[in-house]
Amino acid sequence: MKRKRIAAILTVLAVAVLCSGFSCSNYAKAGQLAKDFAATVLAAQQVEIQAHKAGYVDDTMHQAIQNELISVADAGVALDAAINKSHSASGALQQVTVIRQLLSDLLNNKIVGIKDQNTKLAIQAALLLCQTTIDNIAAFGGQ
Repeated sequence: MKRKRIAAILTVLAVAVLCSGFSCSNYAKAGQLAKDFAATVLAAQQVEIQAHKAGYVDDTMHQAIQNELISVADAGVALDAAINKSHSASGALQQVTVIRQLLSDLLNNKIVGIKDQNTKLAIQAALLLCQTTIDNIAAFGGQ
Protein backbone atom coordinates (compact mmCIF):
# COMPACT_ATOMS: atom_id res chain seq x y z
CA MET A 1 0.00 0.00 0.00
CA LYS A 2 1.29 3.45 -0.76
CA ARG A 3 1.52 4.56 2.88
CA LYS A 4 3.40 7.78 2.11
CA ARG A 5 0.70 8.84 -0.34
CA ILE A 6 -2.04 8.05 2.18
CA ALA A 7 -0.17 9.89 4.92
CA ALA A 8 0.25 12.90 2.64
CA ILE A 9 -3.46 12.97 1.79
CA LEU A 10 -4.41 12.76 5.47
CA THR A 11 -1.91 15.46 6.42
CA VAL A 12 -3.15 17.85 3.75
CA LEU A 13 -6.75 17.28 4.78
CA ALA A 14 -5.95 17.73 8.47
CA VAL A 15 -4.16 21.01 7.79
CA ALA A 16 -7.02 22.18 5.56
CA VAL A 17 -9.56 21.42 8.27
CA LEU A 18 -7.53 23.06 11.03
CA CYS A 19 -6.40 26.09 9.03
CA SER A 20 -9.40 26.78 6.83
CA GLY A 21 -10.10 30.47 6.53
CA PHE A 22 -11.82 32.27 9.36
CA SER A 23 -15.14 33.77 8.36
CA CYS A 24 -17.35 36.39 9.91
CA SER A 25 -20.03 34.01 11.04
CA ASN A 26 -20.21 30.58 12.58
CA TYR A 27 -22.79 29.65 9.97
CA ALA A 28 -20.44 30.45 7.11
CA LYS A 29 -17.67 28.52 8.85
CA ALA A 30 -19.93 25.50 9.31
CA GLY A 31 -20.87 25.75 5.65
CA GLN A 32 -17.24 25.64 4.59
CA LEU A 33 -16.55 22.73 6.91
CA ALA A 34 -19.51 20.87 5.40
CA LYS A 35 -17.84 21.19 2.01
CA ASP A 36 -14.50 20.09 3.50
CA PHE A 37 -16.25 17.08 5.00
CA ALA A 38 -17.03 15.74 1.51
CA ALA A 39 -13.34 15.76 0.61
CA THR A 40 -12.45 14.12 3.91
CA VAL A 41 -14.95 11.29 3.37
CA LEU A 42 -13.60 10.77 -0.15
CA ALA A 43 -10.06 10.53 1.24
CA ALA A 44 -11.19 7.97 3.83
CA GLN A 45 -12.86 5.98 1.09
CA GLN A 46 -9.72 6.05 -1.04
CA VAL A 47 -7.56 4.90 1.88
CA GLU A 48 -9.84 1.90 2.37
CA ILE A 49 -9.99 1.11 -1.36
CA GLN A 50 -6.19 1.13 -1.58
CA ALA A 51 -6.01 -1.17 1.46
CA HIS A 52 -8.47 -3.54 -0.22
CA LYS A 53 -6.55 -3.51 -3.50
CA ALA A 54 -3.35 -4.26 -1.59
CA GLY A 55 -5.02 -7.27 0.04
CA TYR A 56 -5.20 -5.88 3.58
CA VAL A 57 -9.02 -5.78 3.64
CA ASP A 58 -11.03 -8.80 2.51
CA ASP A 59 -13.90 -8.50 0.05
CA THR A 60 -16.70 -8.88 2.61
CA MET A 61 -15.25 -6.28 4.97
CA HIS A 62 -14.48 -3.98 2.04
CA GLN A 63 -18.10 -4.10 0.87
CA ALA A 64 -19.42 -3.43 4.39
CA ILE A 65 -17.07 -0.48 4.89
CA GLN A 66 -17.84 0.96 1.47
CA ASN A 67 -21.59 0.66 2.02
CA GLU A 68 -21.27 2.54 5.30
CA LEU A 69 -19.02 5.18 3.73
CA ILE A 70 -21.64 5.69 1.02
CA SER A 71 -24.20 6.29 3.78
CA VAL A 72 -21.81 8.78 5.41
CA ALA A 73 -21.35 10.54 2.08
CA ASP A 74 -25.13 10.69 1.51
CA ALA A 75 -25.62 12.17 4.98
CA GLY A 76 -22.82 14.62 4.18
CA VAL A 77 -24.65 15.75 1.04
CA ALA A 78 -27.79 16.27 3.13
CA LEU A 79 -25.71 18.16 5.72
CA ASP A 80 -24.26 20.44 3.05
CA ALA A 81 -27.74 21.10 1.66
CA ALA A 82 -29.13 21.85 5.13
CA ILE A 83 -26.37 24.35 5.85
CA ASN A 84 -25.58 25.91 2.49
CA LYS A 85 -28.91 25.72 0.65
CA SER A 86 -31.76 25.46 3.15
CA HIS A 87 -30.02 27.27 6.02
CA SER A 88 -31.68 24.79 8.37
CA ALA A 89 -29.88 24.44 11.69
CA SER A 90 -32.20 21.65 12.81
CA GLY A 91 -31.70 19.78 9.54
CA ALA A 92 -27.94 20.18 9.85
CA LEU A 93 -27.89 18.93 13.44
CA GLN A 94 -30.00 15.94 12.44
CA GLN A 95 -27.44 15.01 9.77
CA VAL A 96 -24.57 15.56 12.23
CA THR A 97 -26.23 12.99 14.51
CA VAL A 98 -26.62 10.51 11.64
CA ILE A 99 -23.01 10.97 10.56
CA ARG A 100 -21.70 10.56 14.10
CA GLN A 101 -23.59 7.27 14.44
CA LEU A 102 -22.28 5.97 11.12
CA LEU A 103 -18.69 6.96 11.92
CA SER A 104 -18.98 5.38 15.34
CA ASP A 105 -20.16 2.14 13.74
CA LEU A 106 -17.28 2.21 11.27
CA LEU A 107 -14.71 2.87 13.99
CA ASN A 108 -16.10 0.48 16.60
CA ASN A 109 -17.53 -2.35 14.49
CA LYS A 110 -16.44 -2.34 10.86
CA ILE A 111 -12.69 -1.77 10.91
CA VAL A 112 -11.93 -3.79 14.04
CA GLY A 113 -11.66 -6.95 11.94
CA ILE A 114 -8.76 -5.63 9.86
CA LYS A 115 -5.79 -7.74 10.87
CA ASP A 116 -2.98 -5.56 9.53
CA GLN A 117 -2.37 -2.96 12.25
CA ASN A 118 -0.92 -0.30 9.92
CA THR A 119 -3.90 -0.57 7.60
CA LYS A 120 -6.32 -0.39 10.49
CA LEU A 121 -4.55 2.71 11.83
CA ALA A 122 -4.56 4.42 8.41
CA ILE A 123 -8.29 3.86 7.95
CA GLN A 124 -8.95 4.82 11.56
CA ALA A 125 -7.00 8.07 11.11
CA ALA A 126 -9.02 8.94 8.01
CA LEU A 127 -12.29 8.24 9.83
CA LEU A 128 -11.18 10.22 12.88
CA LEU A 129 -10.47 13.17 10.60
CA CYS A 130 -14.05 12.88 9.34
CA GLN A 131 -15.25 12.76 12.93
CA THR A 132 -13.20 15.84 13.86
CA THR A 133 -14.69 17.79 10.96
CA ILE A 134 -18.21 16.83 12.05
CA ASP A 135 -17.42 17.80 15.64
CA ASN A 136 -16.21 21.18 14.42
CA ILE A 137 -19.42 21.68 12.42
CA ALA A 138 -21.46 20.79 15.49
CA ALA A 139 -19.41 23.24 17.59
CA PHE A 140 -20.25 26.08 15.22
CA GLY A 141 -23.89 25.06 15.45
CA GLY A 142 -23.84 25.19 19.22
CA GLN A 143 -24.02 21.42 19.75
